[in-house]
Amino acid sequence: MAREKFTVSQAHELTAKGMYGAGDGLYLQVTERGTKSWVYRFKEIEGGKTKQRYIGLGGFPETSISEARRKAGELRQKRENKEEVLPARAVKAQARVASKLKAHEAARATAAALEAVERERVRADRTLRDAVEDFILDHAKGLRNDKHAASYTASMEKYVFPLLGDRPLQSITKHDIAGVIRPMVPEVPETASKVQNRLHRAFVREIAHDRFEGANPADKDVLKAMGVFSGQAKGGNFDALPYRDVPRLWAFLKGQKTIGALCLRFLLLTCVRSREVRGANWSELDLEAGVWTVPAERMKMGEAHRVPLSPAALEVLAAAKPWRLENGLIFPGRHSGDVMTDMTLLQIVKRLEGCKTTVHGLRSSFRDWAAEETEHDNHVAEMALAHVVQGVEGAYRRGDLFKKRRALMDDWAAFVTRKAEPFKLAKRKGPPLHAVRRCE
Repeated sequence: MAREKFTVSQAHELTAKGMYGAGDGLYLQVTERGTKSWVYRFKEIEGGKTKQRYIGLGGFPETSISEARRKAGELRQKRENKEEVLPARAVKAQARVASKLKAHEAARATAAALEAVERERVRADRTLRDAVEDFILDHAKGLRNDKHAASYTASMEKYVFPLLGDRPLQSITKHDIAGVIRPMVPEVPETASKVQNRLHRAFVREIAHDRFEGANPADKDVLKAMGVFSGQAKGGNFDALPYRDVPRLWAFLKGQKTIGALCLRFLLLTCVRSREVRGANWSELDLEAGVWTVPAERMKMGEAHRVPLSPAALEVLAAAKPWRLENGLIFPGRHSGDVMTDMTLLQIVKRLEGCKTTVHGLRSSFRDWAAEETEHDNHVAEMALAHVVQGVEGAYRRGDLFKKRRALMDDWAAFVTRKAEPFKLAKRKGPPLHAVRRCE
């Protein structure tokens, strides 16, 4: 039986299985068991074929006739507006999917937030040493041998870690990196470039892994613009004092009562690199034999170097004894226990009128003197500077020519300490020379 419209009482009377029309696509569906529910029926074309679609609107009598007609009217209006009409189950399924998606997005957002917190924690705890050591460990896989990898670590241990190793990575700035590289440039220009390059690559790796925010503080172009490499001339050479003026420098230094002046005097007499002199320790000396042995770990080439000490050099050491500290440093810096900075020595020579040289350049002054003023063998002078003797001569030489080097250094000391007119202080701004501690 099909009826286009009926009342509530008529709906209650229907007991036979069937679909009973209530008008405008609304039907009351009666099952074999006698249960009743409202259904909206409509036709839909799919794949070129017309199909009947049914959407449940709720059971009867729980859902009244007026409520069922209202729901059917809303669905009919959606179809007229070309909107998608879905069964209640599909709507609920969509709601469940939407809920799951929302929960998934919330979980992703939570995970992202936790990752951000973890990144911040890592950034807060991560030091420059951590970053560099991880870079070396990763980079070592592509290096030729273990010795090459060890050189990476050694350069960082020697030049970078003492100053910045335990600093929080995120706190490192271009000024910090400049403070490490600038003092190296006059002394070890090639190593300075290598250290800068290794730091740059370490920071690139940290930036890539979101462990460092901001511009790379070890960028070479930026450091160049800051003048970090300005002390280096073309070809890697540095200003050197004409050897004839070295006695004038000695005469000035002898009149200064500072540990910095003593350190520079000792450097002049031994011709050892600045870093090795500044780090010199009383335990490395044999004063009776007049020998200073610089251990391999403090030498640029990684081999121990015996230095003959002239009587003048021994006098300098005697004058330095009042500064002796428990850690054994011969020439301690301004802060007790610290190694003296290279800038301490450089500032001394920079403030002298007509004394245009770097600290490293003083080694060249010695080399020029030995070549032009003496008959000492070229290889003896090279070994006095701890240079590697090249060619066949170097391949077969096993000794260190110590006796010959002693004679050379005694001659050099006699030249350096001869009477001369001292350099005078230039009239320029800057901290006074007594900024370095005096011996009272």
